Amino acid sequence: MEVIDQLFKIALALFDIDKGGNNSISQDLVDKVIEQMKTTAPTYIERELSEDEVKKLRFEIQNHFNVSLAQEAIILGDNKVQRWFDEKKTDIDWGYWSAYKESLLKKKRPNKVINENEKVINNILDFSGDPESEEQTWSRKGLVMGNVQSGKTQNYIGLINKAFDCGYKVVILLGGHMNDLRKQTQIRVDEDVIGLESKHLIHGTRRAIGVGNYRKDNLRVATYTSTESDFNRKIARSLNISFTSLNDPLIITVKKNTSVLNNLINYIKESNGLDEDKKIEVPMLLIDDEADYASVNGLKDRDRVTKTNEYIRTLLNLFHKNHYVGYTATPFANVFIDPNEEDEMLSNDLFPKDYMVRVPVPENYCGQDFFFGDKSLDMNKPPVVVIKDNEDMLPLKHNKDTAIIKISQSLKDAIMSFVIATSVRMLRPDQQKHNTMMVNVTHLKDLQNDLKKLIDIYMDELRHAIDSAHALKMEIALNNSHIAELRRVYENYFDIDESFEEVLGASKKAVNKIKIFAINNKSDAVLDYSVYEENGLCAIAIGGYKLSRGLTLEGLTVSYFARNSKMYDTLMQMCRWFGYRPNYQDVCKVFLPKESLDWYKFISIAINDLYAQLTRMRDQERTPSDFGLQVRSHPGSLMVTARNKRGTGEERVYSIDLWGSRNRRLIFRDNNEINNKNFNVVERFLSDLEFESQQDEKELIYKNVDYEKIIKLLEDTDLLEDHIPNDALIDFIKRLQDNGVQGFRVTLKNIGTKNRQVKWMKDIEFQDNWEIAGRNITVPRRKMESNGVRISNPKSELGDPDDEKLLFNLADREEIMNHSSFKSGLNTPFMYSDKRDFPGLIIYLFNVRTLRPFESNLWKEDLSNLEIQNPFEKPAVGLSLSFPLAESSLRDKSSSEIKRAINDSKKLYTQNWQKQLELEFDFNTSTHDDDLEDE
Repeated sequence: MEVIDQLFKIALALFDIDKGGNNSISQDLVDKVIEQMKTTAPTYIERELSEDEVKKLRFEIQNHFNVSLAQEAIILGDNKVQRWFDEKKTDIDWGYWSAYKESLLKKKRPNKVINENEKVINNILDFSGDPESEEQTWSRKGLVMGNVQSGKTQNYIGLINKAFDCGYKVVILLGGHMNDLRKQTQIRVDEDVIGLESKHLIHGTRRAIGVGNYRKDNLRVATYTSTESDFNRKIARSLNISFTSLNDPLIITVKKNTSVLNNLINYIKESNGLDEDKKIEVPMLLIDDEADYASVNGLKDRDRVTKTNEYIRTLLNLFHKNHYVGYTATPFANVFIDPNEEDEMLSNDLFPKDYMVRVPVPENYCGQDFFFGDKSLDMNKPPVVVIKDNEDMLPLKHNKDTAIIKISQSLKDAIMSFVIATSVRMLRPDQQKHNTMMVNVTHLKDLQNDLKKLIDIYMDELRHAIDSAHALKMEIALNNSHIAELRRVYENYFDIDESFEEVLGASKKAVNKIKIFAINNKSDAVLDYSVYEENGLCAIAIGGYKLSRGLTLEGLTVSYFARNSKMYDTLMQMCRWFGYRPNYQDVCKVFLPKESLDWYKFISIAINDLYAQLTRMRDQERTPSDFGLQVRSHPGSLMVTARNKRGTGEERVYSIDLWGSRNRRLIFRDNNEINNKNFNVVERFLSDLEFESQQDEKELIYKNVDYEKIIKLLEDTDLLEDHIPNDALIDFIKRLQDNGVQGFRVTLKNIGTKNRQVKWMKDIEFQDNWEIAGRNITVPRRKMESNGVRISNPKSELGDPDDEKLLFNLADREEIMNHSSFKSGLNTPFMYSDKRDFPGLIIYLFNVRTLRPFESNLWKEDLSNLEIQNPFEKPAVGLSLSFPLAESSLRDKSSSEIKRAINDSKKLYTQNWQKQLELEFDFNTSTHDDDLEDE
């Protein structure tokens, strides 16, 4: 890649492509650059470029410039905070930041991503205190939110460099709760902040790395810690670095551990002669890289977390000027969830009262929407593969006496998928990049090591089969069962341009490059990507907790994840498969049990909803406290607190706010008689409505429908409840009525066009047109899955993702979209519009067919193994109830009256709700502490 790196830099210089701008470059300019480089290359490398090198150079240029943002940054700040950055930024010498930016460009990080992150960092600094102000004392608290592997590290490393430029003298970085994670963070700090290898620095030698190659010699950074050692008082004393007379800024990267933090506190106090009245004058920035770590699972954990937070507060209080910023992978952060009362949350010394930030998300980031969004789940070959045989290999409830005798077929499929993905990447311009597969099925180290042995055996069989088939014609090679299975996996799971013949041709090199690691402290294996930097490492990493949190898996393409769903208390942290996948999104696969998929779908919807509310609050100039209260009362927080508070002996009461929410009834009982009853109930309901003549060519809108009619509909229909039960919905509807909110708008979804014909529908008779309440409508067809009791679909939306618009006429829809800060065509603009001052009900009818097996290859011509049944005589009935924001529907009331209405309308639950959760999510296995003991 050295030739490509050299030519890439030359291309930037020759064509003066703007390294500071945000604009993408045109395809014409890319073509022009490539043609010019083909002509001039012999001048620099003394030969002509090969076709492969031309392809790689084109890829690097396009990937560097033509990456847009899928989601912009969101910044919510307290207007009472004194801002300072804009006034002083032109007077600051940005030496540390410039070197870091140059380093990122050298690594070919997308231009727009760098610049958007810089804007976020500037805003964080603006909400922090001015480190060189004459103000004697200040303290700031903030929170930065971003998905797993979404660039939070790049953001806080950039913040550190800019903070040094601004005048911060001390940075304390809490770099993970395990030694491996702290070391991983220290490596990043060495390369991107210190510019020297810390292990050599402490030994007295110097060798520039990373930013050290781009920074002026007088811009140095001191440290107490290294890749070899966490904070150690003996080493600190030997370095003789004084906090009161720092010549260079100081960074200390420590493990988030009570003994380490206590050691650091005592050293700072002793070495600087501090007491209750004397504090350090220099400004300090404390970055908590795992602000969502150590959620409260019981009394033991509560004591530990309380002590950790106490030490963090103590560290901050040692400095007159201090700035705390927490980084979290989820808006359901501990600072919102853990406190028992709202007042306790707001008075928390670490509550981010000054600002909250959601980092921007580039389009090449594969996160919850890519893996768990309805669009992906509806693909012929989605990125998520549902597995059903994992318990044949290892039961979810297992212990150290459980034996793994064989690996499941689904794990073999995942391994073959990894061979295919690695082969495809070798056929593409990024063949020398790292590739990783993750296998996470147990927290027990001995079982992880046993599984590695079985995977070693299977990989040897696969290598032998592929090596033997390499020189054979395809029809002969397919006589080998392993090659036939490899083609089956290719056909079933992949929709790529490369043919199977091409993939098989590259697979010999791929399969022989793959190494297998068990990642735990009972194994000697070390997953060190730096050793393979030149040609890339292809690794199957088998582990548990270390793979679940913090550890970066480079080039992760395939994940096999079958852990008990009670582990969801770590939220999205376990989604190591999230990340940037430029040029290889289409080969990324996650193998999951259905229960885990259901959980991830739910929490993905909840997180997206909270980020939409963060945007709305920003537009309304609300405060971080408002968002914290919203998180606590969001239905998604129930799923966290229900687990987190178990074992504390508390009678926990949950307070849920349904203002601005959507609540669906799209899971049906597998019972024809009940379905007929539901259809008849809805038909009577629609027949009884007095409607206005507001209608377009597809939908009919009924306005100001009585609350009593809606309540009776909910009571009379027999639909399976979603995460919010009927009594909560009915209670909330009554509160809306008490507060004088206008009546419901009701519409019946009518697709109005002929159903799209797909292969599984072939030779099946459907009655698409139905009459209900005197109206002829076209009913959409839906494939669903039955377990004998309930009929459901992996998608969260059985309608369209913008169906809330159906509650408005065409003119209102256009006006809402023209004035909305939410520019997508989804439901959010119509939920949060000022025009949305009414509750809504959308009624759906579906032509349901149940398919067995549901994960069959529905795109294939041969569907002979597919069993398709019609469970109902009449269309299935679905409901979607949505509620306006309090500010929109109660705008004639004062702010105190609105607040009172919100509080009064919250639905209270006791631990009965936990029992309902436990029916869906099995919590009753070993405790989180037990998991940690064997990790």
